[in-house]
Amino acid sequence: GLDIEQRGSRLFSGLELHVAVHDAAAALWEGLAAAHNRFVVLQRTHDSAATRWRISMRR
Repeated sequence: GLDIEQRGSRLFSGLELHVAVHDAAAALWEGLAAAHNRFVVLQRTHDSAATRWRISMRR
């Protein structure tokens, strides 16, 4: 009986570890995606400001 319990607990801890790693990876990925989105927004804002500045310089 003990052998099955040991194997079961080992499997369970392995599963817990897998879930923890998956959650951490998902959180990291979400963080990267959010940072990328922020960067894209900043870049777009900068580009439109630069375009406006160039247009105003042409006048």
